[in-house]
Amino acid sequence: MSISPKEYKERRQKILTHLNNDVLIIFSNFEHQKNSDVNFDFRQDSSFEYLTGFPEADSLLVLDPLGKDKFLLFVRPKDRTREIWDGFRYGPSGAIKTFHADAAWNNSELSTELKKVISCRNVQLVSKKGHPLNDEVNTLVSQVAKNTSPTTAFTEIHRLRLIKSKAELDLMRKAADISAAGHNKIMKEAPQLSSESKLEATFLYSCMMADAKDQAYPPIVAGGKNATCLHYNQNNQPTNPEDIVLVDAGCSWQNYASDITRCFPVSGKFTEEQKAIYAAVLKAQKACVDSVKPGTSMKEIHMLACEIMTKELISLGLIKESFEDAMNNRSFFEFFPHNIGHHLGLDVHDCDGLSPEERGRSDKFKLQAGMVVTIEPGIYIQPDNDKVDPKWKGIGIRIEDDVLVTESGHENLTAKALKEISDIEQ
Repeated sequence: MSISPKEYKERRQKILTHLNNDVLIIFSNFEHQKNSDVNFDFRQDSSFEYLTGFPEADSLLVLDPLGKDKFLLFVRPKDRTREIWDGFRYGPSGAIKTFHADAAWNNSELSTELKKVISCRNVQLVSKKGHPLNDEVNTLVSQVAKNTSPTTAFTEIHRLRLIKSKAELDLMRKAADISAAGHNKIMKEAPQLSSESKLEATFLYSCMMADAKDQAYPPIVAGGKNATCLHYNQNNQPTNPEDIVLVDAGCSWQNYASDITRCFPVSGKFTEEQKAIYAAVLKAQKACVDSVKPGTSMKEIHMLACEIMTKELISLGLIKESFEDAMNNRSFFEFFPHNIGHHLGLDVHDCDGLSPEERGRSDKFKLQAGMVVTIEPGIYIQPDNDKVDPKWKGIGIRIEDDVLVTESGHENLTAKALKEISDIEQ
């Protein structure tokens, strides 16, 4: 289960066609220092990954639509001593043999080989501050290139990434299944676990036992009032039997992300207030998932969530206005301050190189078959909200699934993660 060399080549060909006569340069990611001589785990740059599949740091991709060799890589040299310490390197020969580069060189050869390619040419380039090749590449471009062009190719790469291939979807289903199993596991074991960190450890253990070592993003494990902080990630507080815990966590599989949020009571039983808020969010979430289909906009789906949750909040007495006034005044925003979802793929917030409109903030942007989006309404009642009855304060609920747009409607990739109240309590 992986992306084939043929698919990578097809992706590059689409970008080569888009370039006209420009040369495109894309940096790989580089290793980031954590402390002393220790680095964070390496993860490849998503655009570089999308076009090459090459997994190593400190590399450079060059696409040249006019050259005899169109797919060029500059990579770290083979070095027996460094490989003894840090692991295998492909080197230029491996870049050609395994990743089908038309030509490849050690990254120490930039000054001669890259210079030949970009002399008197228009170059599209986005700098990557901190990359060991960044300054040298920018200096070469300024010295010998004809000029630098607007980086339209990067926008085009993100547009291509919006529509997932069959191979990509297979990887995303794998990630979704592993993460769903992890969420179900921590629900089952929560009564025996006494802290957010132990719940997080249980999720990570479940993923890693399924060979998914990498998380798509740092998990959010928020007990009680911590769940009202949207990006809470301290995950170090004790949990209490009366708490409801919000867990927003998803692994990645071969760099493709999953993204699931589930909420459950530590004791195994919702209080009446927790159940009421959970039911309101679940009603909106299920209706929004059901509305995903080609031709619908994310903005329409967002407004559906706002309408449903506004009616529910009015019925519970948390909003004390008519429905019409509450919608006109955007009274829901106090309880639901984020968007309904986002694109998902190589990045958890995928295709951020597109405009906000293209990422779903406009009615003009319509969903198409092959896109994967998250659907994640929530209600968060802040502990210091003095406009509500104290019994509601500190409840935070979000329910999130990963949804594929199909030709005829949708497929919920994360449906195996339990979310019905009866299933959670059971």
